[in-house]
Amino acid sequence: MTPAEAFSLKNELGLNCAQTLLAHFAPRFSDKISKDAMVAMGLNFGAGMNKGDVCGSVSAAYMILGLAFFNPNLSHDENRDLRLQKTREFDEKFIQSQKTNQCKELLGFNPVFDTPSNAQSDAVPAVCGGSLAAAINILKSMLG
Repeated sequence: MTPAEAFSLKNELGLNCAQTLLAHFAPRFSDKISKDAMVAMGLNFGAGMNKGDVCGSVSAAYMILGLAFFNPNLSHDENRDLRLQKTREFDEKFIQSQKTNQCKELLGFNPVFDTPSNAQSDAVPAVCGGSLAAAINILKSMLG
């Protein structure tokens, strides 16, 4: 998925980045959780958890990795080890692509507390679309 396609999807759905990522992958997990529940889970993760912190696409990716790789037949420790392996793999790929996983660093301003310049506002579609596209593409490669 390209950044433009990802940002278009976000606008089409009218959701934040976390919710958009969760909605995009909801069909894959329909046997475990409804799309509405997935979208609801992402509500408070937009705009870097409403603080400009961890990008909503990253937070949602962690949720998706949990759904994808949790195995009820493994012990807590085995599931934890697998979770750590998968989130580290995602982080490495995301940061390699986007340089950071922090919303305010990606945007160059804090979307909750700062008033962006015109140039910063103009960059939002490319930045958020790029982060969404990176998360979608990384997850697709990890999930197969």
